[in-house]
Order: sequence, then structure tokens, then C-alpha cells
Amino acid sequence: MDHAIELLLKEKLKQLGESIYKSNGETLNIHEVIKSLERKDISVCEKPRIEDLHGIRNLIQHTGHTPDEDETKYYIELSYNFYKNFVKESMKDELSNHIGRHYIRLMEGVSKEEEKIDKMIIQVDREIVTSPSNAILRASRILEYLLDIYRDKKGFKPFRPDFFIDEMVKEKLLGKSDRSQFHNIWRIRNKVAHTLEEPTKEEAEQFCGTAKKLIEKISVKLKDYPDYGEKYDSH
Repeated sequence: MDHAIELLLKEKLKQLGESIYKSNGETLNIHEVIKSLERKDISVCEKPRIEDLHGIRNLIQHTGHTPDEDETKYYIELSYNFYKNFVKESMKDELSNHIGRHYIRLMEGVSKEEEKIDKMIIQVDREIVTSPSNAILRASRILEYLLDIYRDKKGFKPFRPDFFIDEMVKEKLLGKSDRSQFHNIWRIRNKVAHTLEEPTKEEAEQFCGTAKKLIEKISVKLKDYPDYGEKYDSH
């Protein structure tokens, strides 16, 4: 967290045309970066606590200090809020342009059901490197869960993913491009599920990137369905 904040502040300093290097070739430390930004009238909110975090980081690295759970949570929340606010106020950008919305929801609070889905998506991200096939199948199961909610709501009997997507397009819950993307990735899902062929990391990244966008869109449309949470708990 400390390193992420330091890199963000240095990036802002570079955007202002300032060097992040000293005359001896070393990079500025976080305290020197903050002073340089302040000379440029860039306010670093929560400065004392950011410097406290850097001090904790030094203790961890140099003395083996291990923060307890409460201290860790405190600095996670501090870092997240600082990062989000600095990106918006000083970088004129939004954090959601750079990290998955599932991470943002987990930090800012969501329903129990959304939290479970978001944690599954995070697990998908981790498995892309360690097991591309598992990542593809896990992402597919999230889509199947959401389509199952839609099926129950509409009273459909057989589980036919392609048909459900077609119906969502007719209802304007999804666009035609979404349907095309779903059909493409579902063919890959079926290949992975029914053969022993292991996809590459790049194939898994492409699949899961598309799947996560569809999961996000469908979740938004279905989150107010009365059986949303009930169905997830039954899985």
C-alpha cells in the first residue's frame, strides 16, 4: 500500500514536469516527493497518516514488525480512500478506470450476494496464471448462476444459456454485441469443459475479461430480482 501511494505521488510529480531523481541519481523518498508537490500547490490530504503508514512500512521491512488485524484494516481503508481521492482530485481521473469494479465494491460495501460474486471474480483473476482452465470454468459458473436467476424469473424450464442471452437481447437487457461475445466465449467454455486441452494464459485472460464485462452487465440488471440472494445461497 505504501509503495502504491509513493508511485502515485511520483507520477503526479512527473506530470508536472518535475524530476523524481536527486542529483546523485537516487529517487526521491516519499517525504521529499510530498514537499515537492506542496511547492507546486498540490495538496496531499491525510499527509500525517500517509507518513505514518510509510513509517509502519519501514518497521515491517527492517525490524520484522507484524501489524495486527485492526491496524492492517485501518491502513487498508486509509490507503484506498487516499488513492481514490487523489486520483480524482489531483489526477482528474477515476479509480474505476484502472481497477476492477469488484474490488471497489468490496472496499465500499455491497450486499452479501454481490460480495460473494466479487470474491469469486477475484479468485478468477488469481487462477488465470496458476490454472487458466479453472479460471475459465469459474468465470463460466458465475455466468451460469446469473442466467439461472434469469431462468427462474422468466419461468423457463431447460437450462439453455444461448437462449437466455437471446431473450435478454430482446428485452434490451443486453446488446447484440454482448450476445456475440457470449456465444464466442461459451464455445471456448464448452471446449475447456469437455476436453483435456489446457488453454494458454493469454486465452484465459481474454475469456475472463469478456466474461467479467458480461457478469457486470447482467448483475446490474438482475440485482433487484427478489430471488437473487436466495439462489446464490442454494449453490
